[in-house]
Amino acid sequence: TETVDASVRVPPARPRAAFGAAATLEHYSGGQTLYGADLQAALWITRRISAGARLGLRSAFSAPAADGDVRATAFVAGLEASVTATPLAWSWGLDGLARFDLERISYLAVPNAGASASGGAATAFLACAGARWFWSVAGPMRLVVEVLVDVPVRPVQATDSGGSVVGVEGVGVQSAIGARAVF
Repeated sequence: TETVDASVRVPPARPRAAFGAAATLEHYSGGQTLYGADLQAALWITRRISAGARLGLRSAFSAPAADGDVRATAFVAGLEASVTATPLAWSWGLDGLARFDLERISYLAVPNAGASASGGAATAFLACAGARWFWSVAGPMRLVVEVLVDVPVRPVQATDSGGSVVGVEGVGVQSAIGARAVF
């Protein structure tokens, strides 16, 4: 007798949720480079489509200005949608991403001797698109690498004597590497 069991494939279970953390790096043509960490969460709507959120903290290297230096820190909150492009049964995959971020950036002005300075804060609104590569390493754990192109819809910049020193403006590239638990 022949059995059908060997020819019947049960599709992998649909993921329901994911939680993770990632180290991030962002650079903008306006000169601002930010680095930090994110906490991420996602819920699957269908087998291939998920919606997610992230919260993160950023810091920046000091940027030289004519009358001193500018230092930056930021808080990031974002919403994303992703679509898995590869077969679900594979242990690795590729997601297409669309993300909208609000990035609250605080600038600290450090004046040279004899100069005066004032800091400030503003919120950038970023529209981002890119890809997430993942590899299932053990059980529910996935290694994740993301690369996105950012367009600051509402840019932010630090100025010195009326001229731009550094800013989240122009076009940006955002990258992250981290781990996610998928259930």
